[in-house]
Amino acid sequence: MWTATEGNGSAMRGMWLAQISKSGPNAASGSWSLVSEGGQVVLEGTWSARNTSQNFEGSWSARAGNGRSLSGTWNAALGDFKGKTFKEMLSLTMEKQIGGAWRSGRHEGNWWLEGSRKKRGP
Repeated sequence: MWTATEGNGSAMRGMWLAQISKSGPNAASGSWSLVSEGGQVVLEGTWSARNTSQNFEGSWSARAGNGRSLSGTWNAALGDFKGKTFKEMLSLTMEKQIGGAWRSGRHEGNWWLEGSRKKRGP
């Protein structure tokens, strides 16, 4: 699951999938969707990212049901994260929520990712 806000606005939520690049562990791409309170998909799109020497950053695009296209950029703010690859960053979502910032034209906000946590033993 992912959660995002625009400015001080209400939270948006959705699903995301990721695949690490076959060319190396420092790039990834995937798909994402924005889901309404009633569970209907409002936006669907794709994202891509890479690990630079200083940060994890990427771009995203989506198409609304009315055909309107949206796009923007994002970056991760991981604080004390010691990993070096995008794969390690995504693996961290299995332990805790991670986040960063997004931007699209004049709009900007924050985002958070959570991985699917499997229940461990009794």
